[in-house]
Amino acid sequence: DSALSDLILHVVDASDPWMIEKIKIVDETLDQIWAKQKKIYVFNKIDLLSTDQIQTVHEAMLKYDGVFLSTFTEKGIDDLKVRIQREIDA
Repeated sequence: DSALSDLILHVVDASDPWMIEKIKIVDETLDQIWAKQKKIYVFNKIDLLSTDQIQTVHEAMLKYDGVFLSTFTEKGIDDLKVRIQREIDA
């Protein structure tokens, strides 16, 4: 249950043109259920984007301080593990 977890991984499809709207909807829902704990935004599916697209998405999503990865190619998985550990230890 999201409201009881110590850490939330908010997984976002980085290739989705509606990702900003979907992030807002999920964040609003989490607020409504009082899920106020630490959150890591995980931008997945970067393997579907060009290098320029990844840079554009990264710049647009700076305020979320997210981790960018591809579960298909496993690029960025280690970054996510480090980030999770850092959040747990904080």
